[in-house]
Amino acid sequence: MCVSLPGAAEGAENHAEVVMGVAVVWPEAQGRLEVGHGFLQPVDLGQRDPEVVFGVGVIGLQPQRRLIVRDCLSGAIELTERDLPRAAVTEKCPAAAEGPVRFGTAVSTLLASGSVIAMMFCFLLQNAVSWVVIGWMPTYLHERFSLAQGAAGLSATAYLYAAQIIGLLVSGAWSDRWSRTNPRARIYVPVIGLCLSTPGFFIAAHSPTLGLTILCLALWGLATGFMGSNVMPILCLITDRRYRATAYGLANGVGAVAGGLSILGAGAMRDLHFDLSRGLVFAGLAAAICAVLFLVIRLKGSEAA
Repeated sequence: MCVSLPGAAEGAENHAEVVMGVAVVWPEAQGRLEVGHGFLQPVDLGQRDPEVVFGVGVIGLQPQRRLIVRDCLSGAIELTERDLPRAAVTEKCPAAAEGPVRFGTAVSTLLASGSVIAMMFCFLLQNAVSWVVIGWMPTYLHERFSLAQGAAGLSATAYLYAAQIIGLLVSGAWSDRWSRTNPRARIYVPVIGLCLSTPGFFIAAHSPTLGLTILCLALWGLATGFMGSNVMPILCLITDRRYRATAYGLANGVGAVAGGLSILGAGAMRDLHFDLSRGLVFAGLAAAICAVLFLVIRLKGSEAA
């Protein structure tokens, strides 16, 4: 699902690169808890139980985020010049010194970069897959395993979002640590998640059991978590610092359009009496292509140094 979360770009820009992945994780994880609330509505959990469950989860994320940011700003986490963003080391306000930012110039500059275009296609494929899973997997589970509508919706999404939150937390910390020794770590972490999830779609398309199908869908949740914590850090490594928020907005816009069209395409396939399991095969192919696109991304020489 394509969600542009407030604070993601700001967190990645204003916090030291050593905790960049973690800075992006918290608003992403909070968003998943808030979105997940909607999928419990069809389930008989009482009038206020869903609000309590997800409200407590969202509130519970805040102290950890505050502690991490506080430690970074207070110096409890020791930062070297190599760990700090280059802009923070050299200038207080580099963007102001480089002149005004114009939207047309920003877009043309971004689209002139092959790595940025590769990232746009990664967003396109990720959101196409995610929206199909969220929009049509409840129907697929309902028909294939004769589940009630509420149970099918919960089974198709709750485990996926739980895995996604775990993926966000684990991959954010992992990529932050690994990037100290490998400048392409933030690219490799999403690729690892995609490689884990790709076979799951093909297995789910032919799985005879509900448990195995849910497990395979949860692998995609894990992969989207791996991507979610690293997308903004990757954009920071491949774009001019003046255009990072524009790049993030364009990527989310492309993803939203792709997600909507994928929902429409899956519906058209259903109207033509195609088995929805073919949608899972498409998702597996899209995940594999997405992994390849991540690998073709090249970091800017000054940032990778």
